[in-house]
Amino acid sequence: MTNATSTSATPARYRRKAGVGRKMEPAEIERYVARYKDLKEDPNAFPGVTSNASRRRICYVISPDNLAGPAAITTPHNFHLSYLESEPGKAPPLHAHPYAEIFICLKGKYAIAWGDAGENVVELEQYDTFSVPPGVMRKVYNVSDGPGMIIGIYDGGGDPLEGITVPQSVIDELGYDR
Repeated sequence: MTNATSTSATPARYRRKAGVGRKMEPAEIERYVARYKDLKEDPNAFPGVTSNASRRRICYVISPDNLAGPAAITTPHNFHLSYLESEPGKAPPLHAHPYAEIFICLKGKYAIAWGDAGENVVELEQYDTFSVPPGVMRKVYNVSDGPGMIIGIYDGGGDPLEGITVPQSVIDELGYDR
């Protein structure tokens, strides 16, 4: 008969080892803090970001070496994180990334159209999360009655603007290919 309180039955995922933490001075730790009020908007984040049809306010919180745009936290990470604020109906064109892109709705309600023609839709309400797989065409837009905000996480520490794919119809209509 086995003793149910035996520590040998503890799953490996709960095992820990003794050690000490990394020492950091308060001035150094400030490089890892982003204050929302101090974030800078990136008006050049993506083509059309400031056009009337797709107007979105994009502020990068974490972007290693500012690769995505001006960020508060630029230290090495394996992802980029931004806040995206938009009015109802504002959206980027349909596009795909070679990495997963994670969306978390903070305010309002957002729809993510996905598929080669944006024929499918997932709706996110406050705190809902959708991790769009690499290579899937998508566009994100606010479907609430007022301003909304989502977090966008670009999974990978490289340049998130590299390798973006758009349908030929977007290139023909808007005249760009990035």
